[in-house]
Amino acid sequence: MFKTVYGTARADSGGYLFESVRANIKNGIKSYLLVPEQFSVFTERKVIETLGVKAQTLAEVLTFSRLSNLVLSSLGPLRLRYIDGAGREILAGRALQLIEDKLQYFKSNVHQRGFSSLMAGLVSEFKRYGLSFESLQTVSEKVEKDEFKRKLEDLALFYDTYSRLINENNSDAEDNLSIILPKIKDFEIETDSCLFITEFKSFTPLECQVLQELMKKMSNTVLFLRCNDLVHPDSIFSSASLTYKQLAETAEACGIEVSKPEILPVKDGGKSDLIFLQDNYFNINPEKYDGSPENIFIYSPENHFDEVEQTASIIHRLCRIKGYKQSDFLILARDTDVYSRIMPLVFDKLGINVFLDKRRSILENPYLRCISSMLEILAYGFSYDRVMEIGRSGFAGVSNEEELDVFENYLLSVNPSHAMWNDENEWTYNPDKRAYDIDSINRIKSVMLAPIFELKHSIRGRKKASEITEAVFKYMERCRHQEIMRDICKEYSDNGMVYLAEEYRRTWNSVVSVLDRISEIMGGELITYEKFYDLFISACGGIKIGISPQTIDGAVFSKIDMFRNTDAKVVIVLGVTDGVFPRGYGNEGILTDAEREALREYGIDLAMTASEKSHDEQLLVYNVLSSPSDELYLLAPKSSDDGESLFPSKIITKIENELFDMERENVNDDSEELPEGKEPVFLALESEFIRCCGDVGKFAPKWRAVYDFYAEDEKYGARLADFAERLKAAESGYEILSKNSVAKLYGREIMLSASKMEKYNSCAFSYFMRYGLLAKPRDIAVFDPLSMGDILHKSLERFFSSKNDAVYESITREQCETEMRNIVGEIATGNEEVMYKNSAYYKYLVMRMTGIASTTAWETVKFFRESEFRPYGFEIRIGENGDIPPLKIETRNGTAYVEGFIDRADSAVIGGKRYISVVDYKSSAKKLDKELADAGVRFQPLVYTNAVCEQSETEPAAMLYLQMNDPIIDESKAATDEAFETEVHRNVSANGWVVDDGEVNKAFDKNYGSKKCYMSPKCGIPPDEMQKRLKRAEEKIVESAEGILAGEISVSPYKKRGFDPCAYCDYSGICGKNNS
Repeated sequence: MFKTVYGTARADSGGYLFESVRANIKNGIKSYLLVPEQFSVFTERKVIETLGVKAQTLAEVLTFSRLSNLVLSSLGPLRLRYIDGAGREILAGRALQLIEDKLQYFKSNVHQRGFSSLMAGLVSEFKRYGLSFESLQTVSEKVEKDEFKRKLEDLALFYDTYSRLINENNSDAEDNLSIILPKIKDFEIETDSCLFITEFKSFTPLECQVLQELMKKMSNTVLFLRCNDLVHPDSIFSSASLTYKQLAETAEACGIEVSKPEILPVKDGGKSDLIFLQDNYFNINPEKYDGSPENIFIYSPENHFDEVEQTASIIHRLCRIKGYKQSDFLILARDTDVYSRIMPLVFDKLGINVFLDKRRSILENPYLRCISSMLEILAYGFSYDRVMEIGRSGFAGVSNEEELDVFENYLLSVNPSHAMWNDENEWTYNPDKRAYDIDSINRIKSVMLAPIFELKHSIRGRKKASEITEAVFKYMERCRHQEIMRDICKEYSDNGMVYLAEEYRRTWNSVVSVLDRISEIMGGELITYEKFYDLFISACGGIKIGISPQTIDGAVFSKIDMFRNTDAKVVIVLGVTDGVFPRGYGNEGILTDAEREALREYGIDLAMTASEKSHDEQLLVYNVLSSPSDELYLLAPKSSDDGESLFPSKIITKIENELFDMERENVNDDSEELPEGKEPVFLALESEFIRCCGDVGKFAPKWRAVYDFYAEDEKYGARLADFAERLKAAESGYEILSKNSVAKLYGREIMLSASKMEKYNSCAFSYFMRYGLLAKPRDIAVFDPLSMGDILHKSLERFFSSKNDAVYESITREQCETEMRNIVGEIATGNEEVMYKNSAYYKYLVMRMTGIASTTAWETVKFFRESEFRPYGFEIRIGENGDIPPLKIETRNGTAYVEGFIDRADSAVIGGKRYISVVDYKSSAKKLDKELADAGVRFQPLVYTNAVCEQSETEPAAMLYLQMNDPIIDESKAATDEAFETEVHRNVSANGWVVDDGEVNKAFDKNYGSKKCYMSPKCGIPPDEMQKRLKRAEEKIVESAEGILAGEISVSPYKKRGFDPCAYCDYSGICGKNNS
């Protein structure tokens, strides 16, 4: 007899099933429970929990694969060597290689990465649905549409070739149902036994044929379906109705009695709002729920991390307040990979155990990344990423992490060329002898790269797959991978992380197995490193490792489309955003939906089309919304990890707008409610401390009680006192280093420069980080603007040094360009900081620097034509043994010296006095600003003017910034040569201060006051004001030195409109200053 039992989510199908099995056991009747593969372990556990261990003799859980094994072990043939997912990937690639010349439609796709995997997957679908390649070939002959015909012919050819390769040395489990189908009638099974079919939504044609044979042998077959009405079902249950009709008709055709379907009674009780949601979500015009829901909650976290934190807070709070066990919680997400790395970290803080019910690809394992990076190097050459992937894997033979850090920094600062990577000799280039010990760098290079060179040398010329796999095994042996793997597994096991030890062990076995498979299947075939790498990655990509639960009492985290309705009391759904849940199905695969429909007309029924999958997704929504017995939480983050905006899915909008009157909440939006967990409350207390500026007296009574609790705690008391001290120092606006610390960091007598003092006056903390701790960003191998500036400075110095007695009126622009081209090229070639001298990038840089230097020189020549001032010196050194001795600064806290270089100084004798003009070259537009100069954040020309005037007993004439530039001029503004020169001058003009003295002004620029003037008249300042500003600069030098020697390292950046030292600060992520 065939019987169907059905009901909605509130029906007690589990109770009915196990009561029926219990009754059979009492009568000595054996029961078989047929379930989908992913439900087998859960169902077995349920049998033991409900019926006891002894019940297993009369209650056996079956899946189609278990049934196949039972029949084959009883009746044969004995199939011992099953091909796994990795083997299928390799054979699919091999099959495509063999038939490449015969393909018509897919010829251009053969070498696309991942295509072999798609083809193997489609053949697996053919086998599951009982479609042979002969049937496919027959249909292809009937199809009239040429494109579809060629596609089916290619698929039939691939199917045949692929199956032949498998059957040569292996068996495919996908074939088992087809093999056992004619044997089931001879399979011995108790004639009075009962078959219970549950948890299925539909069956393939091949599965239906197997069920037909089973029903013939069983006395009773009971089908359980989730449906509200088998004759006139709601749209979401239509697939269940079709499945009922399909099996009922099959039973009738076999002469089996079909009894009237039985509808299951609804469980008593339940939360009214959850029941309302289940009954009305799919109604077209539902009535609104009367009142606010008490057991349905919607949250909008900021991002995925906040989402996990709120989930942990929900679990912790409900366990504390309502007495739930952690195992009462089911957490669901569509993309579990987004959360699986975050969840253990966050949950551990609150003592929440979580079982990640998912399978992880071995591609994520460090050892697999090590091997794949090595193969990628063979295929595509060395690179920073590939080499460091090996280094960071733990299998490179470099155990000292600090040495590895230094090696990584070296690679970043050098960015080795192809020739440098492939040079087996020791590297000699050292960009920073203070930072890198080249011998240590070469030692690490030898440990990491020598085995790869050895592997490459072992195979010359054309390569066979077996030769590459043998070389890879030798590489693994040479690098002691097995020993390292054994040590890693032991360390994880000893530290209680058995699951990680198991993950590494299985990854090792998988890598060895894949290499063996490639050698076996592709052994004698000629293959490139590129193809071998693609084959290896494709094969490993299909291997996933399941993680066993580490605790009995723990929340379960499962993929949303693989979850089991385990009667969870509280269900928390993560990532309920548009396009994620429910998912949209747009990618149709190798066979389009239209082609699948066309095949159905020829009697070939395959997997669901995209539209059918979308319909099936609605049933998944129903199952999720109906899964909790007590409470449902839906979380929709506002943004992704990349900062991209996310929007709530239509599930949330429908619940909010059509079914209930409710607002979204935040777990901790109630100011009277503390966060969950001791550590989160302590962090909240720190925030309250900051809000009250460190004054405990300003605490509200609640926070004062919290403060007293933590102050008396042995563990947190010390942390709280330390935080209070640091907050007090931060609130006071400064922190002070001890004299001893200052001496150790800067020396007993510190050497300063104008740029260092500008850095200190901009932000003392930034100065401390850069010149005290010597913390600086990693050097990246690009052409440093400082190196470019150095070349430009030297070029200008060399050009004008050769023009001491020149008549500037006779120098032409062409002469500037010709001479500068030679000078810049010569200096750049001799600069060891400039790399890749034969590269196009290098040539572009030299061309760019030549343009900047020649334009700047030409503008300076034009200045000298109109001025009585002449070069006084270039790159004038202020310091020990320099052109000018260092400025000695005596302060209350010690002695400091100011040194540096003056880019250019010009001089002229006017009225019997020698006047000096100091010029500071800049790569971008700068101007002197009195406020910034007084603050000491932009006063370099003043510092050096004081130094020159004090040394040479001269008077200040001008202090200027000159932008070195080769501007791009709009053609419409440069119709004539004169207009062009005017535009260039406007973009390369000097800016600063000139003493407002008529005689000096005329000597400085004959055109002073006119439009042709080198400097704007607005730059003029009276002589006495000039002296005041220079005096203020002297005072600021002393103040700066005193502050540095006093140990001041305050995080108090100087800010003014147009000047923000935090904008490009390397340390903004360290100081914690809110610069918004």
